[in-house]
Amino acid sequence: MSIVKLAPKIVAGSALAGFGLAFGRDVYRKTKKNLLLVVVLALIMVAFYGLFVCCVWIGRNYESWAGSVLKKLGAVATLAVCFSISFYLLLFLEGVIVGASQGAENATAPEGLSPAFFGGIALQVLLMVSGLIFGLSQRKKRRVAWDTEKSNIQFFEDHGIEELDNEHLRDSEGNRYKLKNVFKDELEFQAEGRRGKRGYITFDENGKYISWSGLANIS
Repeated sequence: MSIVKLAPKIVAGSALAGFGLAFGRDVYRKTKKNLLLVVVLALIMVAFYGLFVCCVWIGRNYESWAGSVLKKLGAVATLAVCFSISFYLLLFLEGVIVGASQGAENATAPEGLSPAFFGGIALQVLLMVSGLIFGLSQRKKRRVAWDTEKSNIQFFEDHGIEELDNEHLRDSEGNRYKLKNVFKDELEFQAEGRRGKRGYITFDENGKYISWSGLANIS
């Protein structure tokens, strides 16, 4: 991650948590006879998660007009796919449940649809609405992050600081620094080849860089 964007990302935090599935040995032993059912349930969970994420992307704002159009169109298309997959998997799961309880001949009858099926549909809608609200709620923070990144780029130019890569800087005097510690409101850089010397960048509550210490003794 670029050092220019580091502080804003620290302040903003992670938008979305990762998603994964894990099955223990005992669980596998109990479900291996119903592996198809387990796969269907896993696919439903993934599709439901996709509904949420797609609506987050639809609700968000984007830095450029073109990016906004392309990403939102892509999100809408993916949303349609996830909704279709989850809907038909719910139908399949409904058939399995009804077939097991009433007999396979009635499994696909419309009157056989259970409250659990309609609960699944309601969950689809809830996830989409929640994702849209979550995406809309990120708009202000994303605008602040873009403004902060532009300000940080200007800060580097004003102080003669060159970003060499994601961990290294070079100041106007040619001193090289490596990112050493990330604190609540400060970045600490170790001066390479200069024992006991550091460089410090402080930032505000939005991640906007405030001051640069230059070559300094360890504080």
